[in-house]
Amino acid sequence: MATSAPAVIADAGVIQPDLLEQDFIQEFAALERQPPLRLEIDRVTAWVVLAQLQLALRHPENMGPSAEIAREFANQIQSLVASRGALAVVARRLHLR
Repeated sequence: MATSAPAVIADAGVIQPDLLEQDFIQEFAALERQPPLRLEIDRVTAWVVLAQLQLALRHPENMGPSAEIAREFANQIQSLVASRGALAVVARRLHLR
């Protein structure tokens, strides 16, 4: 007798693997209807997140709508922590494609 794929554990209980995609789509759509998040981080952390986004976005297969959202977010971070001086020069050298 073959065994089925393991169930995925979610905070609401157990979700069968065949239902996971359907539940994900519904929950992701609900995110769009929620108010924006407010995130408070220090500027060094913002710089590090910017650098990591730039690195991830350099991957040639990282394309599509989610990559564009990440690119826009990186640009927003850059405008806040690296708009001038040496930080801006280094950020431009690492800039997204």
